[in-house]
Amino acid sequence: MAKVRFCKSCNNVLVGNEKTCSKCGRKLSSPFYKKWWIYACVVIVACAAVMLSFPDLALNTIAQKFDGKTKIDKTEETAIVQVFNKKKFELIGDITTHNDGSCYYINGIIKNNSSKLCPFVQISFNLYDKDGNQIGVAFACINNFESGGTWKFTAQGYVPNIRDIKSYKFVAVDVY
Repeated sequence: MAKVRFCKSCNNVLVGNEKTCSKCGRKLSSPFYKKWWIYACVVIVACAAVMLSFPDLALNTIAQKFDGKTKIDKTEETAIVQVFNKKKFELIGDITTHNDGSCYYINGIIKNNSSKLCPFVQISFNLYDKDGNQIGVAFACINNFESGGTWKFTAQGYVPNIRDIKSYKFVAVDVY
């Protein structure tokens, strides 16, 4: 038995899958649940809800393990030359490291022993994994480094997996 419907404007009885009313010529619309785009929207919303309710577990695990307080063991660190260039720059104190789960930080203080202002100074460190392979670079920059002044630098290094960093090595202090 065919499905019986009624035209909304003239109340003519419609039988079957007619697209227009045979009496008044009005275009007939199908119920909302028979439209393809409704189902597409429902699928998109459902996918978004699933993605938001199950965040990447690997990133959460890394963030929990590296809460910004962990440091590389001193036995794994590469020694840094304490004097860069005695005529121009000198490292004051110790180098410290920390991370926030997505970025690796190397902190220290440099003194400008030169007799003039340095317009642009950059310090850089290579980052290494447990096998000694270079996996990234950490660097910091400063403008107008005054003669006799000190700079408390924080060199930042980004690598895909912060847990891979096992050592670092001073590369250079560049002046431009």
